[in-house]
Amino acid sequence: MPKKYFASANSSEGFVNRFSDIFGGCRRLYVILGGPGTGKSRFLGEVAARGHDVEYYYCSSDAESLDGVLIDGWLGLIDGTAPHIWSPTCIGAFEETVNLGAFWNPHSLAANRAEIETLSTKKQAAYAEAYAFLRAIGEAEKGIQGRLLDALDREKLARAATRLLRGVTGGSGGKRNVGFCSALGMRGEAHLDTYEQANDVFAISDSIGAAWLLLGEIDRQSLARGISARVAPNPIFPKHLEALSLEGQGLSFFTGEGEDAISMKKFFDSEKMRALRSELRGVREMQARLKDYAIEALSRAATAHFALEEIYSSAMDFAAKEQFTEEFCQTLF
Repeated sequence: MPKKYFASANSSEGFVNRFSDIFGGCRRLYVILGGPGTGKSRFLGEVAARGHDVEYYYCSSDAESLDGVLIDGWLGLIDGTAPHIWSPTCIGAFEETVNLGAFWNPHSLAANRAEIETLSTKKQAAYAEAYAFLRAIGEAEKGIQGRLLDALDREKLARAATRLLRGVTGGSGGKRNVGFCSALGMRGEAHLDTYEQANDVFAISDSIGAAWLLLGEIDRQSLARGISARVAPNPIFPKHLEALSLEGQGLSFFTGEGEDAISMKKFFDSEKMRALRSELRGVREMQARLKDYAIEALSRAATAHFALEEIYSSAMDFAAKEQFTEEFCQTLF
């Protein structure tokens, strides 16, 4: 199955970017520059098609666009434009830049400068509004989390994690790779099912918003045993996990529903949860409403963004850009 992830998230902590974790260990990294609509995503896809073992990293704001690809474990290509600007650490020896702006007509763009500035301002304002709502979701979580943790039976949770890891062979080092499986963006919520494609899959039912506790315990125990894993932070709460896959083990855990899903309710004291039920329900309803407001703001950002794409696309010489792509691939491979 294709390995598809997100490398960043629009979260309650603002824009969270894990490019350095994912691509920092490459032997060669190409940073792709260019405005919206200049074909960065297509360039990444066309280069990736020449590789054998490819990890695809999609844009958290537009799940239909690529932000990066990791090819054969050593070659990385990323979109280096805002908001995930890459600061070079060893330009020439490690990083190279590819400027797709070389194929646009600057005079055409200059003629549309006023509209570009207006649309960019609208887009930034919409994102600022979305992040304000997402921060409010995070603050509400802080308000309820202490009481939720107080109701948790930690020993029962630890025993469950141990059972789930029974038969898993230990490793050395316990490397952690990162790849979000969900995102909140300009087209709404997006989800990639890569973590659900393992041979053995365990869904964790999360009606109370606590699956991250079991996932965190599984991560802690597997790390202590030197087992390497791919982890998916929650896109809204990036310090919490949404999914985890034990690499080389064919075993994966994810937040979701299913006939045999593990219910998080059994790890909590029933009496304490009864006392908390009304408040917890109110917080979750408020968070859902705030998320809807954030999505609506992001949809307004999308209107401005896609209008910008049209302006830049109309200024591009795509025939020359495609010829360059072919020459780039021939040289690279």
